[in-house]
Amino acid sequence: MQIYYLILSIVIIIVIIIVIYFIQNIKYCSKPFLTDLVDNSNISILTSEHQQMFNPSSFVWKEKIYIVYRHSNFNFCKHILHRDQIIKNSVSTKNSILIQKPDKSIVKVQYIKSNKYKNCAEQYEDPRPIIYDDKLILVVNDPQQMKCKNKMALLILSLHTLEQNISNIIPEAVVPLIYPSNRIEKNWMPLVYHDELYFIYQINPHIVLKCDINSGNCTKIAQTQNNTMTKQLRGGTPAKQINKDYFITFGHVKRRIFGMKQIYTTIGYLFEAKPPFSIVQVSKEFFIDNDFEKNKFKNIIQFASGLEIFDEKIYLTFGYNDCVSKMLVVPIANILQLF
Repeated sequence: MQIYYLILSIVIIIVIIIVIYFIQNIKYCSKPFLTDLVDNSNISILTSEHQQMFNPSSFVWKEKIYIVYRHSNFNFCKHILHRDQIIKNSVSTKNSILIQKPDKSIVKVQYIKSNKYKNCAEQYEDPRPIIYDDKLILVVNDPQQMKCKNKMALLILSLHTLEQNISNIIPEAVVPLIYPSNRIEKNWMPLVYHDELYFIYQINPHIVLKCDINSGNCTKIAQTQNNTMTKQLRGGTPAKQINKDYFITFGHVKRRIFGMKQIYTTIGYLFEAKPPFSIVQVSKEFFIDNDFEKNKFKNIIQFASGLEIFDEKIYLTFGYNDCVSKMLVVPIANILQLF
């Protein structure tokens, strides 16, 4: 009899878990698609899973678009060494930064410091490019820290060197960003205001830092609150000034169902183009692409990592399932339909 009740209890628990899973899956996967919210949007695939290039960002130089990628063996690509295998077999996580030029050639950013912490991922992650003072600055996560607690850094590169026929480029300088915090630092969102470098450090509350490009010292200069926006929102793309009044940027919400299936959704927002950079408009929560089946037990990871404005269009680049890269292109006027 005791075994009977034990089995019955286990069955009931399993049924409850399954019901809760399906309820949460329906709830989190019912968000609209960006392509349904704005007109004349187009999504293109930038890389295949065999290239292991994801979390793309972009910049414009001399009226041409360059794309910057994270290349990593720590990914969710199906037919390549999977991140679970890397953890199980204690294989080192190796990252690199690749820049794709307009002619499709690839330039690798050379790593110029030793891997001091052997248990941490090697090299920099998730580059976000900005043009500043005629230099290409890559804002990166640096996992080579005590206890692998990521910190942020700037890689400063010569744009004129990048234009040459090269396959590798060495940063002119590496500047660690310094801000007093005990947390793991990731996904700072850069913006340029009045020819000075700022970062969105946190979205809600909206915390903005001003950083010195030479020393790396950062100071909080603004903090505002938006009561209509979820506090779960995490960092995403650089911020770009969309008109004289507002900047636009995109962040992501990360959820797990019972610690298993991961679901990333995106939220865009507009904020004032002057201190204290208050948020004024917030979009619905959405999926960028519809290239997945909602009910399957598979991760849905769409990470908006890059944003550029060029030729009256928005270029939103995003990583898909930590494996491939995609780009959405939409007229500026149409992206405002989100708000």
